[in-house]
Amino acid sequence: MSGRLSAAHREVFRTLADVWLPAVGDMPSASDAGVVEMLDRILDLRRDALPEIVRGLDAVSGMAPQAALHWLQTSDVVAYTELKLAILGAYYLNADVMDRIGYPGQQSRPVDPEQATDFLEADLLAPVLKRGSIWRRAPG
Repeated sequence: MSGRLSAAHREVFRTLADVWLPAVGDMPSASDAGVVEMLDRILDLRRDALPEIVRGLDAVSGMAPQAALHWLQTSDVVAYTELKLAILGAYYLNADVMDRIGYPGQQSRPVDPEQATDFLEADLLAPVLKRGSIWRRAPG
């Protein structure tokens, strides 16, 4: 995937990312969290976003970052959204960022069928049980 984005694309991506996610308190900026280095991983997961990301980066190349984001948000919402999702996705995949916000990542939580689950204890199924059975016969 790395051959699909030029060094110039990556630099524009970095500058936009740092405007969206600057260093604040003990949280690193987007570039300090390695969003550019994670970009290939993001694009491997979201190959469908590549054309919009490239289009957006090409359109704002040479603009000041704030002006670029404003232009994207008002002129190409799809590219704006895909860029934002790529930046946020890369940022929150960073192990240090995950640690700092207390997110352990996806974890397996086996269910013990002998124990009541949260939805039973909270009586979340009561309206469904009160309503009674509702179903439709499948066609054919």
